[in-house]
Amino acid sequence: MSCLGLIAISVVGVVAAVVLVPRYIRSLRENVFATAPAELPKVTATDQEIDAIKARAERFAKTLDDPNQSGTLVLTADDINKMIARDPDWQKSPVTPYFEIKDGRVIGHFVIPIDKVATSEDDRKVVEFLGVEGRYINATAVVRLSLRDGRLDVYLDEMKASGKALPRLLASWLRKQNLGQKMLDENAEMRESIRKLDSIEVKDDQIIIKSRQGGQDEPARPAPPVTPEPRNPRREGDSEDW
Repeated sequence: MSCLGLIAISVVGVVAAVVLVPRYIRSLRENVFATAPAELPKVTATDQEIDAIKARAERFAKTLDDPNQSGTLVLTADDINKMIARDPDWQKSPVTPYFEIKDGRVIGHFVIPIDKVATSEDDRKVVEFLGVEGRYINATAVVRLSLRDGRLDVYLDEMKASGKALPRLLASWLRKQNLGQKMLDENAEMRESIRKLDSIEVKDDQIIIKSRQGGQDEPARPAPPVTPEPRNPRREGDSEDW
């Protein structure tokens, strides 16, 4: 390639960077980072309600190690939201969650204040570079949750940020990630608990958890390999790349 050709390519690259990068950053800032937190339903729980949920959970927990029993724990979105509202760890978290369970799907809503989660120096530099100080990510995701034959599957679908679908490339990558397997890989205590469960199923507006008969351990199975999607796949609800 001639010297002139190299110069021409360099000039085009610089122009593209000058024109497209600021446009992308501006679009990212406008589409992902909201200027105000989303209004999630306020959750309140009495001591009696929390005690009742804990009692059901404790009765179920006893079946996990009893060779003569199996049990079933049924949780609604209301149960989950009430427990989160009274959980000390969640109360310390800057992220505000709210869950719904509809038609066999778990829908999570999250308000994420950027300034409070970007705690490292590198994170703060990114926040400053993007110009999103004081902004929020108001995220929504449909979660596919199941446990069958010792394999825990937790996948994200239909993800949105501030009411707008994620770019299709990012959405496609996230859909392939089995968060359940990642949690098992990183949490030995969770692996032990999962081995004592027979199944987890989301049905209608409930999560149904069943213990294994007699608490017999079954090793958690690895997730099956994900079949690659076609390049740049699109699903209904995916946005164009910003």
